[in-house]
Amino acid sequence: MHTKAKHWNDKAPVNNIFEQLIDGIEAANANLGMVITSGTIAESAVKAAEEYAEATGIQIELVDGDQFAKLLIEQGIGKW
Repeated sequence: MHTKAKHWNDKAPVNNIFEQLIDGIEAANANLGMVITSGTIAESAVKAAEEYAEATGIQIELVDGDQFAKLLIEQGIGKW
């Protein structure tokens, strides 16, 4: 398993983390990559994930802040 974190910045949507993620996928011989952000995911990141999946057969799942919040609520995470 490979884990990568990116510091939150509301003015920089996730897109350039792909090089690091792909390096990690390949180093770990993983069959899935995932980007979860509290912010937004740039269209260039969506395109990069699609191109990588087409070229390698390895999916990169993208979860933006809105999707992440919905998942947390659906799973009851954060309720004390």
